[in-house]
Amino acid sequence: MTQEQGRRVWLRATCDMYRLDVPSRLKAGAPRWLAEIACAIASVASIALARRIIDNFLPGVAPFALLYPGALMATALAGWRAGLLALFMIEYLVWRYLLAPAGFSFQHPNDVATLVLNSGAALLVIAVAETGRLASRLALKERSAKLANRELLFRELDHRVKNTFAMIASLIELQRRRSSDPPVDAALAELAQRVEYIARAHNYLYRHSEEVEKIDLCAYLNDVCQNLDQSLFADGRVRLDFNGERTLIVRDRAVALGLIVHELVTNAAKHAFNGSKSGAIDVALRRNGKGMQLTVSDDGHGLPDDFERRPGLGRRLVDGFAKQAGASLRVDRTKGATFVLEFK
Repeated sequence: MTQEQGRRVWLRATCDMYRLDVPSRLKAGAPRWLAEIACAIASVASIALARRIIDNFLPGVAPFALLYPGALMATALAGWRAGLLALFMIEYLVWRYLLAPAGFSFQHPNDVATLVLNSGAALLVIAVAETGRLASRLALKERSAKLANRELLFRELDHRVKNTFAMIASLIELQRRRSSDPPVDAALAELAQRVEYIARAHNYLYRHSEEVEKIDLCAYLNDVCQNLDQSLFADGRVRLDFNGERTLIVRDRAVALGLIVHELVTNAAKHAFNGSKSGAIDVALRRNGKGMQLTVSDDGHGLPDDFERRPGLGRRLVDGFAKQAGASLRVDRTKGATFVLEFK
């Protein structure tokens, strides 16, 4: 475990201990002093039960042994006042019922020293526990402040990115209106569509991901396919299906894989079913040994003969995105067109 991991474990443990503060949780239902007394009594009862079990096997052994966990338990649950109350109650019970002769008296020369040493050690335990509670409270407030600040910055970044995508889309549309060349107009339309998809991917990653670094690739690709199905196959002539297994992946790689699916499905919609009454496109995400396999296949007319020799812009984009995602790409032209990406 690294030092940073150790610090996170300590922070999580101390914050969890602070969340156990019973009086804070019962603030609306009972006064704090009553909750503190209840926690002290519950701690003493637990210690008394444990002492009774021990006495069944080892009667009278180590009478002060459970003094410290009792004080620690009460302090952890309700603070230092509950810890002090539990300390006094346990000490009274020990001197009243466990020490011989019975009764709260100082008949041996070492009785005063025993009382002082055990009380001092228990007070030290209470002080350490209370210090941990205060530190955890400060750590929890600091973490909450950092999370709030990060959320604010994230929202600001999201707003700026949306504005940037909108501005790019407007510039492309403006250029389209000025163009009178059909091929240029078609190319700009494809570019606008890709920009729109990237903006949609950004919106999904921001709105639906609870993790900071990773997202569920299966849910993300399912959203991609649903959007493509609604925008490209509204007439129902071509069926687009997605099946996948849940897997977490780094955001940048997920975006690259989503762009690959968008590019391949869009190209299949344009070229694979010309003249056909119906067709099907299947997108699948499955585990393959130690890695994952993403497959995009269609039952259309297949790829042209010069597909490998003269790759178009779409193929070059797919190759680039595959390299960005750390995936290997192979093409199967046996039936229709099948693109298989394998990645760890």
